[in-house]
Amino acid sequence: MCTLDCFARPAAAPVPVAADDAGAAHLSGHELRCLFKRIAALREQAQLAVLGADAARAAEPAAALDRICSALHEAELQIAQAERLAARQID
Repeated sequence: MCTLDCFARPAAAPVPVAADDAGAAHLSGHELRCLFKRIAALREQAQLAVLGADAARAAEPAAALDRICSALHEAELQIAQAERLAARQID
């Protein structure tokens, strides 16, 4: 079972990766498959949340929904960053 709890980090606190450290921690093939599976699931959840929040904001404009939508869009950017970092492990 792939839980990858060690990779879970709050979206507001991304872990910076220094150029020297980018290739330092190599993951096994199994860990990479689990990581990409988790990233794909997170991407799908974020996209569904963004669609729902954007639809809610269009139907009933509210300041709270603006902040929620902004946070969800930021989460999508963080997921994309995680995907790029994981892809470096393949190289």
